[in-house]
Amino acid sequence: ECVGCVPSLAGPVRHLRRDERRSQTLEFALVIPIFAFLVFGLIFTLLAAGAYVSLTHGALEGVRFASIPTDPIAGTYPTNADIATKVLSSSSFFSSDGCTTTTTGGAAENLPVSVSVSCTYFNPLGGVVNSLGSMLAKMAGASNSGSVVSGSNLTVSVTATARSE
Repeated sequence: ECVGCVPSLAGPVRHLRRDERRSQTLEFALVIPIFAFLVFGLIFTLLAAGAYVSLTHGALEGVRFASIPTDPIAGTYPTNADIATKVLSSSSFFSSDGCTTTTTGGAAENLPVSVSVSCTYFNPLGGVVNSLGSMLAKMAGASNSGSVVSGSNLTVSVTATARSE
């Protein structure tokens, strides 16, 4: 044996390097699911915001269409089916299967008319996005607006009101 020799550090250093690689793998395994959840959550949240904006635009177009008489001399106004068609053509995000449109009021000059639209679409993160829909409804100041979660579907409802011409 060597007296005064420095002991070799090759074994412990090599061991530390292997542990570092394992810790990097562990950190990656812990971080990637959280990152993936955040990315997919952002995507589905933006889809829900787009759905809400699309439906709001459709409801506003529908209430404008409902407030204008089809025959001003006879005083006839569009039917609920005509209004529903107008709403769906203005909000391209939804199909006619998942939407219901209800029109109340109007049918005479200077009366308030309301169009309520409720549409359902598939969203795997419906529960997470539900709070965003409620927040957007409050920020937009739309009456009776909100979102309701039904399984993995998200239902967006909007009501718009105008005066008949």
